[in-house]
Amino acid sequence: MKTFGQLWRVVVVNLTSAGVDYSSLFLLSLVTGIVAGNGIIPLNVLSFTGGTFVSYYFNKRWSFADHSRFDHHRKFALFLLVAVLAVAVNTLVVRLVTTEIPSWPGLTDRQWLLLAKIAASAFSFTVNFIGYKFVVFKK
Repeated sequence: MKTFGQLWRVVVVNLTSAGVDYSSLFLLSLVTGIVAGNGIIPLNVLSFTGGTFVSYYFNKRWSFADHSRFDHHRKFALFLLVAVLAVAVNTLVVRLVTTEIPSWPGLTDRQWLLLAKIAASAFSFTVNFIGYKFVVFKK
C-alpha cells in the first residue's frame, strides 16, 4: 500500500513538473518557431530541466517523505542521474515522433508536438518512478 501512495504522490508531482516542462517547451517553440528536427532537442532539454528541479523538491519532501539532511548531495546527484536518463528518453521520443512520424491529418505542428510530448512523458515517467523509488529515495 505504501508504494501505491508514493505512486499517487509521484503522479501529482509529475503532473505539476510536466506543467512547467510543457509550458516552457511551448513558450520556447513559440519564440523560436522550432517544432521538429534537431532544433527541438535543446528546447526539450531546457524545458525538461526546469520541470526536473520542481520534481526533485516535491518528490523528496512529499512523495517519498525524505526530510533527511544527510546525503543530500549524494541523493541530488543520483536524482540528476535518473533525470538525465529520463530526459534522454523523453527527448528521443519527442524527436522521433515530431520528425519521423507523419502527423495526423488536421493537426497543426504544435498540436503534433503536444502529442509527442505526452507520449514521451509516459516513457520518462516510468524511468523516473523506478529510479526515484529504488535508487534515489530507497529506504
